[in-house]
Amino acid sequence: MDAVRAKARCYEGLTLMQMRDSLHDYMEQLSCDNTPVNHARKDIHVSCVNQAEHKPGIFSLSVPTGGGKTLASLDFALRHAIANGMDRVVYAIPYTSIVEQTAATLKGIFGENSVLEHHCNYEFDEGDEERSLRERLAMENWDHPLVVTTNVQLFESLFSDRPSRCRKNHNLARSVIILDEVQNIPDGYLDPCLAALDELATNYGSSIVLCTATQPSFEGHWLHDIHPCELVPACNRHEELFESRVRYELIGEVTIDDLICRLADQEQSLCIVSTRKAAGILYEELSQTVGKEGVFHLSALMVPAHRSQVFAQIRQRLAEGLTCRVISTQLIEAGVDLDFPLVLREIAGVDSIRQAAGRCNREGRCVLGKTLVFDCPDLAPRGNSWLVKMRGLGKETQAYMRKKKREPFGEEGVDYFFRRRYAESDTDCIGALKCFSNPEKLRSCYFPFEDCGEDFHFIDGSNGALFVPWGDCGRTLLESIRFGSADIQAMRSAQRYTLSIPRWLLEKLEASSAVSTDESLPFMVLELRNGELPFYSDERGLSVMEEDDGFLTI
Repeated sequence: MDAVRAKARCYEGLTLMQMRDSLHDYMEQLSCDNTPVNHARKDIHVSCVNQAEHKPGIFSLSVPTGGGKTLASLDFALRHAIANGMDRVVYAIPYTSIVEQTAATLKGIFGENSVLEHHCNYEFDEGDEERSLRERLAMENWDHPLVVTTNVQLFESLFSDRPSRCRKNHNLARSVIILDEVQNIPDGYLDPCLAALDELATNYGSSIVLCTATQPSFEGHWLHDIHPCELVPACNRHEELFESRVRYELIGEVTIDDLICRLADQEQSLCIVSTRKAAGILYEELSQTVGKEGVFHLSALMVPAHRSQVFAQIRQRLAEGLTCRVISTQLIEAGVDLDFPLVLREIAGVDSIRQAAGRCNREGRCVLGKTLVFDCPDLAPRGNSWLVKMRGLGKETQAYMRKKKREPFGEEGVDYFFRRRYAESDTDCIGALKCFSNPEKLRSCYFPFEDCGEDFHFIDGSNGALFVPWGDCGRTLLESIRFGSADIQAMRSAQRYTLSIPRWLLEKLEASSAVSTDESLPFMVLELRNGELPFYSDERGLSVMEEDDGFLTI
């Protein structure tokens, strides 16, 4: 309807066939590094490629962490799309940080113009107005051969009633949709999400690829009797190689001092805990014991731009063989390409422990890496939270598998864990399927699109947004927003400096005169005081603790 915008929608990247050929050349270069791990990855890759001639349907890719499933699944998807005359590949990922990492890898293979990266933190090239417009328009309707995006963008668009979100949905037909780390679909939305995927595969000519190292059991949750076709048979997964790189040890109850000693004794180590409070406590204790050099903290209390910088520092120190000790929440577990000889993981769900072990001896550089599973009562989550529930199911799974004399972190343990998890969960928390299958509503042709669109949100809508002017870029961005020179592009960039935190916490910050509000802004702002940010540090991000009895600053 708009000739100027229509002209700007031109695509200047590679075709699916050209991407297939570029990926083939890239994989040939990787095969020159003939280590046992890379040989196994090549085997897995070949198994995927050999399945590409299948007719469209629902597939699963279940390979151990570190097995190269990202490029293997993509190569399958490209060849499968070409073989079946399909239009595009959509690669959906649960976490924005992994989207950025994956998109950067694919852009390095195919070029910047061939990969549409769509998520809330994407930064447009301000110096190239034509390209920025082209990218914004492409994000509206996903009319690109290769899209890398988040689960939020994918599923909330499918269930939305808003034209701006629905504008891309028709392009999901005749597409190959890869769901990476599929176990991270929120439990409360599992049934509607699987129903949508089932519908796309059954009636819209799409193919679905369910990728993970911890494949959930979805039996009984599909609309139809779905049995995904496994792309890599068990005999080709090289589980013995990948699993032999790491030894799990259940070390039972420990104190905080015990954990600090174990971390201090190892030059490169990673400790993953369940809560931000626990991560903060351990970081402070470890820093006091060994000093802050080479000690890092990661949690969702750090703005995305800050986390990206810390990840870069960690990767550099690991690559250079320097001391590197990391305390993190579970945000580091899925899809983050880091490699430590020692990983400590607080007791949690079996899937989380398996994913944590994927950061241990990932490249097989040492003879044997260790993943120590511990229980520290002083750090354990409390109350009736989801974390407490997963902790309990993790303990139950370990006890059950030991009774059966089976490995709790093997395939049987993962299967038992997910069956118990979904059996105890409300897998359609907003009643979406009930609404759309209600006979009275069907007879009256009344479909509750608006209600469903309002209710279907992966991210907790009860939280509030806090903009943190961290670093020079954050402060410059705040000035441009405040003085009216910010456009849509700047507001999107602001999301890399924005935290989602509980409203009671925002109220506490407001009572401390640490934040300001402006009706023209969609977030509160953490204000600078004498050029410094109160309650925000370069080591830990937002330096507040959530406690049962109030508000504690560090």
